[in-house]
Amino acid sequence: MCIVASIKKGQKKDVNVEFYGNYANYVSNCLRKPIFQRFLKWVMKREKIQKGKIRNVQIRMFPTIEENGNFLIGKCNSKGEVFLYPKKIGACKKKRQRISSECLLDHIQGRAMASLIHELLHLKYGSNEEKVKQLTKKYYSIFHSNNDSKPLEFKKHKKMIFNY
Repeated sequence: MCIVASIKKGQKKDVNVEFYGNYANYVSNCLRKPIFQRFLKWVMKREKIQKGKIRNVQIRMFPTIEENGNFLIGKCNSKGEVFLYPKKIGACKKKRQRISSECLLDHIQGRAMASLIHELLHLKYGSNEEKVKQLTKKYYSIFHSNNDSKPLEFKKHKKMIFNY
């Protein structure tokens, strides 16, 4: 996993770079946790996704917008490259006004984990978005039911992540 930063023309470089740098490092550390790595291996084995299909996973440092105008969470391509993108700084600040810092960090971690699971499933199911969404929810829930000590908080957290 690597963190990729590319500052686009007109992008603020000071506060944003520090915020997004911390965000990317936090996400990278969360996704590298041994317990989550073991879980990903289990999902890949269960779904028969070959290790060789994944060339690299990149944590992008800055948000990006899709052609349809929505902010992108994750993307994978036919070369087996997976890209994960952060939430906008403004969205994090708004959410932080409503929830605690710890809950926001849990949300960021969960969003990253769910996004990585989602993109890995795309390697097998291609553009079948409904199937991928269904399996993402299933596997994300399995991970948390086996590794989360706060099931009531997880319900709220899951609702924030899967708001589609």
